Amino acid sequence: MTAAERKIVGILLVRDEDLHVERVIRNCIQFCDLLLVADNGSKDQTYAILTRLAGAFPTIRLSRIAHAWESHAMIQPYANTDTWIFGVDGDEIYDPRGLAMLRGELLAGKYDDCWQILGNVIHCETLDQGHQRVAKGYLAPPAISMTKLYNFSKIIQWTNCPQRLHWGEISFKGEDNRILRLCDELSWDRAIFRCLHVAFLQRSSLQTHFKPWHTTRYNPSELIRNAKLDWSLGWKHVIKQIFLYPLTRLPRFDYKYRRYRRGGLVTVSSEPFMTSPSLVADKLNLAVPETVGKAERYHQTHPPLPRIGGAIVDMDAGGKS
Repeated sequence: MTAAERKIVGILLVRDEDLHVERVIRNCIQFCDLLLVADNGSKDQTYAILTRLAGAFPTIRLSRIAHAWESHAMIQPYANTDTWIFGVDGDEIYDPRGLAMLRGELLAGKYDDCWQILGNVIHCETLDQGHQRVAKGYLAPPAISMTKLYNFSKIIQWTNCPQRLHWGEISFKGEDNRILRLCDELSWDRAIFRCLHVAFLQRSSLQTHFKPWHTTRYNPSELIRNAKLDWSLGWKHVIKQIFLYPLTRLPRFDYKYRRYRRGGLVTVSSEPFMTSPSLVADKLNLAVPETVGKAERYHQTHPPLPRIGGAIVDMDAGGKS
């Protein structure tokens, strides 16, 4: 395939993510040829933010869905096409400059032999978006990398997913389906595919009693799994649903704590993740859509988001706390 034939399609599934979702989208919007955004019943300001961004960026296709599985149906048509699918969550803030470099490599065919690429991650305990702009958390590796970047030219279909890019049944075209662990090959400072994962931080303005020692939130497929007893998987599974799943609300039994809090705490600069996409484009000599300027002007005339952990969640590179 040629660079002209390849494309990158992002898929973002969110529910009540109004504190970080704008930064999430702004940092990855120029990486994607198309960004599919699915709101699964948000009750905070998430959908209002998404609507505004969809008006500012023509590559965003916004939908409201009733069921999480609909998000996977949105990307199923790309199976067996020259498409990289980039799964993003509302708590994943990527390095936009690094994504710009990765985009060039993907379109040039550098990773055509790979099925999946795993990037570097900091699972954040704290994130200062004010003056200091530092993040403290657990580095992957040794913690688990949860990045989602898949080469859909390698598969015939991917079906029966409770939400996009989770579990289900994959039919591969061949046996050469290598998973490239860039997170094992490159250090955090050298990585171009890297993410600040804020799963342990407050993510919605509706979390009025948020405490950092609370458990992480269920994702949509976990909500479905816990909502009703599934006898089709056997009586042992039903027993787990009744007696064990409630324990996952305790931090000690939360799988995200076990997977994402490995190794010691590290501190890194969050500055590369707080840079405006328009500034990144200027530095890399990329074309910037006129709509980006409209979005920037919006922030100059609207008040900033509330403070979180002592710092304003500023959406502009020059924001102050």
